Amino acid sequence: MIEAIVELIIYFFVEVIFQGIILGIVKGVKVIGLITLKLITLSKESNEELNDKYKDSSKPYFIGFGILIGIIYLIIKGMN
Repeated sequence: MIEAIVELIIYFFVEVIFQGIILGIVKGVKVIGLITLKLITLSKESNEELNDKYKDSSKPYFIGFGILIGIIYLIIKGMN
């Protein structure tokens, strides 16, 4: 019985917390990066085409994390 409870807790942690929250944030960062790349390069491609173009690239992640860190910095700076 205790093993089943421990397994349920581990399943909850892995499925809900990791996949739902952390991977959701990473996907959001990639979308922010793709939109920023679209604005920087003045591309007229759709978001799906850009997603396919940068499928194996880390550019959207780097740019997205840079934008996200900048926004967090500005929020913290504004609180002071």
